[in-house]
Amino acid sequence: MLAERRKAVGIFIAIVAVAALAAAALMLKKTPAAPPVPASAGKSAEVLSVLGTVAQVSGASLTLTNVRDLPPPDQGGDGLRTAPVTVLIDTSTVIEKLVQKSDATIRREAAAYAARVAQSTPEQAALLVPPESVTRAQISLGDLKVGELALVIAAQDIAASTSFTAARVELPPSSASAPPPTIAHPKTVSPATTTPLH
Repeated sequence: MLAERRKAVGIFIAIVAVAALAAAALMLKKTPAAPPVPASAGKSAEVLSVLGTVAQVSGASLTLTNVRDLPPPDQGGDGLRTAPVTVLIDTSTVIEKLVQKSDATIRREAAAYAARVAQSTPEQAALLVPPESVTRAQISLGDLKVGELALVIAAQDIAASTSFTAARVELPPSSASAPPPTIAHPKTVSPATTTPLH
């Protein structure tokens, strides 16, 4: 009799324990989880390029004024900096002058690109590089002139930098012209390599 009573108490304790565990699990399931905090929370957007006016060219550097961060900061504003920026040029910096192609050339290259896309599989088409609306001519630092507009691209975040080394400096076309026709590109795939347009 005593053994049966002990057995019944043991079963009752086991049932209570299981019920308590089930209730705890249910409460945890119903408690809303805190939303994940984005890695970028509290940080300003990364800035890898600036656009400015060449104010001085000397030695292996140039000074830009009227500098605008690209892209502008997430917090609002236009990204215009109040202080000049010193751009350092080293042996790996590429300096190019961009020259606008004629409308006829742009249309011809766009048609050739569209034809290549049409003849390719989706995977092949994703690797094709659309033609640019400009040609690129490599120049030296000494070719830059005060007053020219320059786009400077860095290899690291330059949001808080007033002096940095440029990976690339580009001089936009001097004469403004109508924007080139929009070229539809196939579904984007992250290619490891690209195939230039011939």
